[in-house]
Amino acid sequence: MPQYIEAYKARTNLGNLLNEVSYGKRSFIIRRAKRPMAAVIPVDIYQALLEVPDEDIEIYSDKRLKQFLKEERKSLHLGSR
Repeated sequence: MPQYIEAYKARTNLGNLLNEVSYGKRSFIIRRAKRPMAAVIPVDIYQALLEVPDEDIEIYSDKRLKQFLKEERKSLHLGSR
């Protein structure tokens, strides 16, 4: 599940943010004044999204979101041991 980060914090911590996304496979929604403005996601996820035909993007998004949530729960569960 993506985490939210304010635009100023993203700007001042860009290197750390990129490391979290690239190496930690985490996703972030960048907000300005509490409004979602952009998403930062790992490149492999972005490339996979580009390969999906436009007419299938909604179905694919729902399916992938469920998969991401399942993987996130599993990693949180393993990390708590």
